[in-house]
Amino acid sequence: MLGTNQFRSGQLRPGPRARHHRAVAATLRVLTVLCAAITAFAALSAGAGQAINVSGEDKLALKGYDAVGYFEDGHAAMGSKDFEYSWQGANWRFYSAEHRDAFAANPEKYAPEYGGYSAFGIAEGQVADVNPVAWTIYNGKLYLNTSEADRKQWLAAFIGYIGTADSKWPKIESSLLP
Repeated sequence: MLGTNQFRSGQLRPGPRARHHRAVAATLRVLTVLCAAITAFAALSAGAGQAINVSGEDKLALKGYDAVGYFEDGHAAMGSKDFEYSWQGANWRFYSAEHRDAFAANPEKYAPEYGGYSAFGIAEGQVADVNPVAWTIYNGKLYLNTSEADRKQWLAAFIGYIGTADSKWPKIESSLLP
Protein backbone atom coordinates (compact mmCIF):
# COMPACT_ATOMS: atom_id res chain seq x y z
CA MET A 1 0.00 0.00 0.00
CA LEU A 2 1.29 3.44 -0.94
CA GLY A 3 1.68 6.09 1.69
CA THR A 4 0.08 9.49 1.25
CA ASN A 5 3.48 11.10 0.65
CA GLN A 6 4.54 8.85 -2.24
CA PHE A 7 4.02 8.85 -5.98
CA ARG A 8 3.52 5.57 -7.79
CA SER A 9 7.05 5.80 -9.06
CA GLY A 10 8.29 5.55 -5.54
CA GLN A 11 9.44 9.20 -5.25
CA LEU A 12 8.39 11.10 -2.18
CA ARG A 13 5.95 13.93 -2.57
CA PRO A 14 7.07 17.18 -1.10
CA GLY A 15 5.60 17.57 2.33
CA PRO A 16 3.99 20.72 3.70
CA ARG A 17 7.29 22.07 5.03
CA ALA A 18 9.07 21.73 1.63
CA ARG A 19 6.14 23.36 -0.18
CA HIS A 20 6.27 26.23 2.30
CA HIS A 21 10.02 26.74 1.73
CA ARG A 22 9.53 26.76 -2.04
CA ALA A 23 6.72 29.31 -1.73
CA VAL A 24 8.86 31.55 0.48
CA ALA A 25 11.78 31.30 -1.97
CA ALA A 26 9.51 32.21 -4.91
CA THR A 27 8.08 35.16 -2.99
CA LEU A 28 11.58 36.40 -2.17
CA ARG A 29 12.56 36.19 -5.85
CA VAL A 30 9.51 38.25 -6.83
CA LEU A 31 10.23 40.84 -4.12
CA THR A 32 13.87 41.12 -5.25
CA VAL A 33 12.79 41.82 -8.84
CA LEU A 34 10.23 44.39 -7.66
CA CYS A 35 12.80 46.16 -5.48
CA ALA A 36 15.23 46.35 -8.39
CA ALA A 37 12.53 47.77 -10.67
CA ILE A 38 11.48 50.37 -8.09
CA THR A 39 15.10 51.41 -7.55
CA ALA A 40 15.68 51.79 -11.29
CA PHE A 41 12.49 53.82 -11.70
CA ALA A 42 13.40 56.09 -8.77
CA ALA A 43 16.85 56.72 -10.26
CA LEU A 44 15.37 57.67 -13.63
CA SER A 45 12.74 59.87 -11.99
CA ALA A 46 15.45 61.68 -10.05
CA GLY A 47 17.25 62.47 -13.28
CA ALA A 48 20.06 60.00 -12.93
CA GLY A 49 21.32 58.53 -16.14
CA GLN A 50 21.16 61.71 -18.19
CA ALA A 51 24.17 62.60 -20.27
CA ILE A 52 24.65 66.26 -19.35
CA ASN A 53 27.98 67.91 -20.17
CA VAL A 54 29.34 69.19 -16.85
CA SER A 55 32.59 70.86 -15.90
CA GLY A 56 34.62 71.00 -12.71
CA GLU A 57 34.02 69.67 -9.25
CA ASP A 58 30.88 71.81 -9.05
CA LYS A 59 29.38 69.81 -11.95
CA LEU A 60 28.39 72.98 -13.75
CA ALA A 61 26.24 72.74 -16.85
CA LEU A 62 27.14 75.22 -19.61
CA LYS A 63 30.38 75.96 -17.70
CA GLY A 64 28.32 78.18 -15.43
CA TYR A 65 26.59 80.22 -18.16
CA ASP A 66 22.92 81.18 -17.80
CA ALA A 67 20.78 78.93 -20.06
CA VAL A 68 17.79 81.27 -19.92
CA GLY A 69 19.88 84.29 -20.94
CA TYR A 70 20.39 82.88 -24.44
CA PHE A 71 16.63 82.90 -25.00
CA GLU A 72 15.49 85.92 -23.00
CA ASP A 73 18.42 88.31 -23.49
CA GLY A 74 19.95 87.02 -26.73
CA HIS A 75 23.46 86.60 -25.37
CA ALA A 76 25.66 84.30 -23.31
CA ALA A 77 26.20 85.50 -19.75
CA MET A 78 27.83 83.92 -16.73
CA GLY A 79 25.52 82.81 -13.97
CA SER A 80 26.03 83.26 -10.26
CA LYS A 81 26.44 80.74 -7.47
CA ASP A 82 23.71 82.73 -5.71
CA PHE A 83 21.18 81.62 -8.33
CA GLU A 84 21.84 77.91 -8.80
CA TYR A 85 19.45 75.08 -9.61
CA SER A 86 20.21 71.34 -9.72
CA TRP A 87 18.66 69.34 -12.55
CA GLN A 88 19.63 66.06 -14.25
CA GLY A 89 22.69 65.66 -12.03
CA ALA A 90 24.15 69.04 -13.03
CA ASN A 91 24.24 72.45 -11.37
CA TRP A 92 22.83 75.20 -13.55
CA ARG A 93 23.70 78.81 -12.75
CA PHE A 94 21.75 81.95 -13.60
CA TYR A 95 22.43 85.63 -13.23
CA SER A 96 19.03 86.38 -11.69
CA ALA A 97 16.40 84.71 -9.56
CA GLU A 98 13.90 85.26 -12.40
CA HIS A 99 16.04 83.24 -14.82
CA ARG A 100 16.58 80.47 -12.25
CA ASP A 101 12.85 80.28 -11.59
CA ALA A 102 12.01 80.23 -15.33
CA PHE A 103 14.44 77.33 -15.83
CA ALA A 104 13.09 75.46 -12.79
CA ALA A 105 9.55 75.78 -14.17
CA ASN A 106 10.49 74.33 -17.59
CA PRO A 107 14.09 73.09 -17.85
CA GLU A 108 13.50 71.24 -21.14
CA LYS A 109 12.67 74.58 -22.79
CA TYR A 110 16.05 76.10 -21.91
CA ALA A 111 18.50 73.20 -21.64
CA PRO A 112 20.77 72.82 -24.68
CA GLU A 113 20.32 70.02 -27.16
CA TYR A 114 22.50 66.90 -26.97
CA GLY A 115 23.14 67.33 -23.25
CA GLY A 116 25.15 70.49 -23.85
CA TYR A 117 27.78 68.77 -26.01
CA SER A 118 28.82 70.23 -29.35
CA ALA A 119 26.04 69.98 -31.93
CA PHE A 120 28.59 69.80 -34.75
CA GLY A 121 30.54 67.13 -32.86
CA ILE A 122 27.43 65.00 -32.30
CA ALA A 123 26.56 65.30 -36.00
CA GLU A 124 30.07 64.02 -36.75
CA GLY A 125 29.53 61.14 -34.31
CA GLN A 126 31.89 62.54 -31.67
CA VAL A 127 31.49 63.91 -28.17
CA ALA A 128 33.11 67.32 -27.93
CA ASP A 129 33.15 69.96 -25.22
CA VAL A 130 31.73 73.40 -25.98
CA ASN A 131 32.50 77.06 -25.80
CA PRO A 132 29.29 78.57 -24.37
CA VAL A 133 29.69 81.71 -26.47
CA ALA A 134 29.52 79.66 -29.71
CA TRP A 135 25.76 79.14 -29.73
CA THR A 136 22.68 79.22 -31.95
CA ILE A 137 18.96 79.07 -31.24
CA TYR A 138 16.87 77.43 -33.95
CA ASN A 139 13.19 76.49 -33.62
CA GLY A 140 13.31 77.30 -29.91
CA LYS A 141 16.25 74.98 -29.19
CA LEU A 142 19.73 75.90 -28.01
CA TYR A 143 22.68 74.41 -29.90
CA LEU A 144 26.29 74.80 -28.75
CA ASN A 145 29.58 74.28 -30.56
CA THR A 146 33.25 73.98 -29.63
CA SER A 147 34.33 77.24 -31.24
CA GLU A 148 33.11 80.09 -33.39
CA ALA A 149 34.79 78.43 -36.41
CA ASP A 150 32.87 75.17 -35.80
CA ARG A 151 29.68 77.17 -35.28
CA LYS A 152 30.14 78.87 -38.65
CA GLN A 153 30.77 75.54 -40.38
CA TRP A 154 27.74 74.05 -38.63
CA LEU A 155 25.56 77.03 -39.66
CA ALA A 156 26.45 76.51 -43.33
CA ALA A 157 24.31 73.34 -43.36
CA PHE A 158 22.77 73.28 -39.88
CA ILE A 159 19.42 71.75 -40.85
CA GLY A 160 21.19 68.68 -42.22
CA TYR A 161 23.53 68.61 -39.24
CA ILE A 162 20.58 68.75 -36.83
CA GLY A 163 18.93 65.78 -38.56
CA THR A 164 22.17 63.81 -38.47
CA ALA A 165 22.88 64.74 -34.83
CA ASP A 166 19.29 63.88 -33.81
CA SER A 167 19.71 60.40 -35.29
CA LYS A 168 23.14 59.84 -33.71
CA TRP A 169 22.43 61.31 -30.26
CA PRO A 170 20.53 58.35 -28.71
CA LYS A 171 23.42 55.95 -29.34
CA ILE A 172 26.03 58.49 -28.21
CA GLU A 173 23.99 59.39 -25.14
CA SER A 174 23.67 55.73 -24.13
CA SER A 175 27.46 55.34 -24.43
CA LEU A 176 27.90 58.21 -21.94
CA LEU A 177 25.63 56.70 -19.31
CA PRO A 178 27.12 54.66 -16.45
